[in-house]
Amino acid sequence: MASGTFSVSPNYAQFTGEVRWESVPNPEENTSSVTVALYLRMAEGSGSQYRGSGLFKLVIDGKSYAEKKFFSAEAGKETLCISKTVTVAHEADGTRRLSIRVQGEVYYGTPTLQLVQQGRTVSLDCIRRASVLSAPEEGTLGEAVAVEITAYDPAYTHTLSWSCLGESGSVQAAAGAASASWTPPESLADLCPNAVSAPCTLRLQTHAGDETIGVSETAIRLQIPDTAAFQPTIASFTAAPENAEAYAAWGYVQGGPGAVLTVSGAQGAHGSTIASVTVAGLGAPDAATGTWATGTLSDAGERQFTATAADSRGRTVSATCTISVSAYRSPAAVSLRAVRCSSDGEERGDGSCVKVTANFLCSPIGGRNTASGMVTCPVWTAGKPAVSGVPFVAEGPFSQEDSYTLTLTVSDSYGGASDTCTAVLPASQAILSVTATGKGIGVGKYAASDNLFDVAWSAQFREGVLLPNGKSLQSALGDGTAANLLLRNSANNIWIGTEDTGSAEKQGNIYFATKSTGNAYISREKSRSRMLDYGFVLKKLWSGSFSSDGESITVPGIGDYALFLLSVSGGSTPVLGMKNGSVLRGIGGFASGSKLWVNTVGLTVSGETLSYGSAAVVSVNASGTTYSAGNALTAIYGIV
Repeated sequence: MASGTFSVSPNYAQFTGEVRWESVPNPEENTSSVTVALYLRMAEGSGSQYRGSGLFKLVIDGKSYAEKKFFSAEAGKETLCISKTVTVAHEADGTRRLSIRVQGEVYYGTPTLQLVQQGRTVSLDCIRRASVLSAPEEGTLGEAVAVEITAYDPAYTHTLSWSCLGESGSVQAAAGAASASWTPPESLADLCPNAVSAPCTLRLQTHAGDETIGVSETAIRLQIPDTAAFQPTIASFTAAPENAEAYAAWGYVQGGPGAVLTVSGAQGAHGSTIASVTVAGLGAPDAATGTWATGTLSDAGERQFTATAADSRGRTVSATCTISVSAYRSPAAVSLRAVRCSSDGEERGDGSCVKVTANFLCSPIGGRNTASGMVTCPVWTAGKPAVSGVPFVAEGPFSQEDSYTLTLTVSDSYGGASDTCTAVLPASQAILSVTATGKGIGVGKYAASDNLFDVAWSAQFREGVLLPNGKSLQSALGDGTAANLLLRNSANNIWIGTEDTGSAEKQGNIYFATKSTGNAYISREKSRSRMLDYGFVLKKLWSGSFSSDGESITVPGIGDYALFLLSVSGGSTPVLGMKNGSVLRGIGGFASGSKLWVNTVGLTVSGETLSYGSAAVVSVNASGTTYSAGNALTAIYGIV
C-alpha cells in the first residue's frame, strides 16, 4: 500500500490546505483503489470560526468529482472538504503515475475563501505481475504447438508444464523468452480410446529470483490425427466357395452357389477398439462363424465385396475382395426345321424321310460347359441326337397323308433346366386329294376325313352359297349394296335394315330402320325395353304435380326427346306434346258424359329445367264453354 500528502494554499493566510492520498493494489486485476481527500485548517487566533456555502472539486487522473456542502471551520482545527475513492488501472508492466488536482471556494460574505486549482502527480506502488501464457485453442498430437509468453519483466524466469488426462510433463522455456514450442506426444491418444480429441492444460509459473510471482494457465484441445497410424486396420478379407466341389468343377457360376466371406485381423489403433465389422449389402454375419454368405450369385462378371471395420472413435477402414462369376443361362432350343426329303436328303414335298436341322446353344462357363440336343418323333422308338446347325436325315415311316410333330430337347453338362421347341412335318403337298372311300375331299392338302370338304387355301365364291333352308348366303346378308344386318363395334350397336348415319346413336342398342326417315330401337335400359305395337318406346321421365305459375322442375333426359306424352290431372287426360327449341306445347282431351273437354299445355324448356309458359295447363269444356286453369301436370313420358 502506498500513501502521501502535499500542501495547497488558499487565498486567506489564516487557512492552510493539505491533500492526502493512499492506494491499495489488486495484483490479480492489475488495479489499485486510490482514496484522495482535501483538508483545510484554520490557524489559532484567527477568530473563532468561519462558515459559508462551499463548493469543492477533485480532479483525479483527468476526471472531475465535485461536492457542494456547508463549510464550517474552527480556529486550530482542520475540516474535511471533499474525499473520493476511485479504481485506477496500472500499466501492463504494473507501474502507475496518477495526477491529482484540487480546487474550491467558500461564500461567506465578502471577501470569499478561495482555493485555486493546485495539484501534483504521484506514483503508485508497482504491481508485480505474473507473465501471461497464450496458445491456440486446438493442437494435434505429434505436431508442434507454438506457445506465447508475455513477460512484464525481462528478468523473470518461467516454468512451463502440461497435463492431460492424468499424464503431465514439462516444456523447456528459456529465461526471458517470449515463446516456446511444445510437441504433444502421440501416446496421449491411448488415454482416450473412445474420443477423437483430448483436453489438455498448459501452465506457466513466473519467478523473480526465488519468489514465484504467479501462475498463468490456458486450455488446449489436442486432436488425434486421422492418419493411417491412428486408423483401424483389417489384416485380410477373403472369399471361399460355399460349395467346394461345384467350385472345383465350374468356378463361380451365375445362379449357382455363392461364396463365404471372412474378415480377419480387424483391430484398432492407439487404444481404440473395434466396434463393428460389416460387409456392404450382406447384413449381419453368421453368429457361429462370424462369416458372411453371399447366397446365390444372381449377377455375372467381377463381383466386388467391401468390408468395413469401425473403431471406438468412429473411424473406419475398408477392404475389398473380388470373385469372378461366369455368366449362365439355361440351354436354349433356338429352332427346329423338319422337311420331307428323299433318303439321300433331297428335299421333296412327297418325300418319305425327314431332314432335320436343329439349332441350340448353352452358356460356355469358361469352355467347360457343352450342350446336347435330342430330336424325338412319335413314329420313332428312340430319339435322334442332333448337332447344332448340322442337318441329318431320318426315316419314318412317314405317310403321305399325315403330318408329324418333332420335338427338340436341349440340355447341358452343367445341369441347367432343359428347353424344347417343336416343328411340324406336313403331309405331302397336294392340290386336290380324295380319301380312299371317295367320301372326303382335300383342297391344297391331302384329304384326311370322310364326309368333309377340307380346304387349306383361301376360298372365293363367285355365286351365291345355298343354306340348308334353300336361301343363299348373299340374299340373307344383303343385296350387295346395303347390308340388312350391320354390327357397329365402335358404338356397340346392331342395325337391322338400312343404317341411318344421321341419327344420334346411343350405345348398346338394337336399331330397326328402313330407307325412309325415322327408326325405332330397343334400349339396353330396363325402363326402355318394351316395344310398343306402333314401334315406339315410352320412357317415364318425370312424375309428380306441377301447376303453379313461376314454378320449375328438373326433368332428366328431356333433351333426348322431341315427342312427349303428358298426363294432366282432372281425369288423367293424355296430352300429346312436341318440343320445338325452348318451347314444349301440347293438346289432348277426353269426353265426359255429354261434355267434350280439350286440354292444352304450354311449357318452357331450358336444358333439363321445365317451367310454365304463357299457356300453362288449360282445360276447356267445348260443350258448355267452361274454362279451367287449375289442373296440374302429373307425368311426362318421352316417345321419340
